[in-house]
Amino acid sequence: HEGNDDRIQLRTLDLSSLSSIYAFASSLYRDDLPIHALINNAGTFEPRFLEDRVLLPEVNIENTIMTNYVGPFYLTHLLKPLLIRGGSGATQGGEGVAKTDTARVVNVGSKLERNACFPDPSRLTERDIRGVPLNTIRNMYAHSKHLQLLASNHEAHLSDEEEKGKGRSTACASLISHTVSPGMCDTLISRTLLPPGSLIRAITYPLRALLLNSPETGAGPVVWAATNKKAGEENGKYYDVVPEIGGVAQGGEVGYKEVVNRSSVDKEIAAKVYDLTLQVLREETQKSGLPMEIRK
Repeated sequence: HEGNDDRIQLRTLDLSSLSSIYAFASSLYRDDLPIHALINNAGTFEPRFLEDRVLLPEVNIENTIMTNYVGPFYLTHLLKPLLIRGGSGATQGGEGVAKTDTARVVNVGSKLERNACFPDPSRLTERDIRGVPLNTIRNMYAHSKHLQLLASNHEAHLSDEEEKGKGRSTACASLISHTVSPGMCDTLISRTLLPPGSLIRAITYPLRALLLNSPETGAGPVVWAATNKKAGEENGKYYDVVPEIGGVAQGGEVGYKEVVNRSSVDKEIAAKVYDLTLQVLREETQKSGLPMEIRK
């Protein structure tokens, strides 16, 4: 960012650390800031295999799963009251004004999630949330993005059900949760395989430029989901093709994938994943002496 703009703030956050996540969320509560949109864009893809897989000592969760899924889940959970407040048009002073828009959570997914699948919800356990049974980084990355999509779908379902219970349309949902695929992008997520400044990264640049989206192109559908009116009138969608934004896609209609894989649209599996994630987080936050909610 160039120039001085006091509306832009930079804060540090380590999504592989529960204590860092809690400290970050607490700082937003201290500043009394409503949140209108939360974009969960964290991603790590590190070439580790079973024999040297990293289970983070703080939480006993595999690093890829923690950074890509469990960490953002905890952050979203902590910030939910601020998001609901932001979508209600509340001011920093706490005075409610006319509802303007529903706050949105946009989870940046991946097409690789289709390589993961939970065929039987009865066999899901905490181990699946922790990433314990996985043996390759490709599996762990796909697994993390699959968990993310399922939890996002269930978050939207809970919000819609809450409105139905109040006798209101789901268009009045207190929180909108979408997943967006930016396509395969040439970002620094590949830095462990292609280190910045390395000869191999320089040599592969022409091929990457030909086959991969630029970061700017990949950001297009993410921004669309966070700001577009149509996306604000739906909930629990998986957006992929967004041709309204120049350079993002050619032809087709703005929309979302009907089916990514069977378990991605299975409500029972989504609910089980969501509940197990809460269970894991309750166990780990209790061990760390951290709360699951922030109360002012």
